[in-house]
Amino acid sequence: MDSSHYSNLVKLCRNDADRFKVDYTLNVLYPGQNLGVQDPWYHDIKAFEKVFLQLDDVCNQIVDNIINEARQR
Repeated sequence: MDSSHYSNLVKLCRNDADRFKVDYTLNVLYPGQNLGVQDPWYHDIKAFEKVFLQLDDVCNQIVDNIINEARQR
């Protein structure tokens, strides 16, 4: 997600509760930095691999966060 996608999603939010759910994907790994995921479309295969690895890391961290939250309950 980049800043334009973020802005477009926020405009669709009905209220603050909806806005709270919208965040940059990479903030899972780099909180508060609001880094965008590079669009690999106009680049070579290495750019696709980089994006895949970034998103794989994010997904793994989300799973770890969910497990840790469940253990604390």
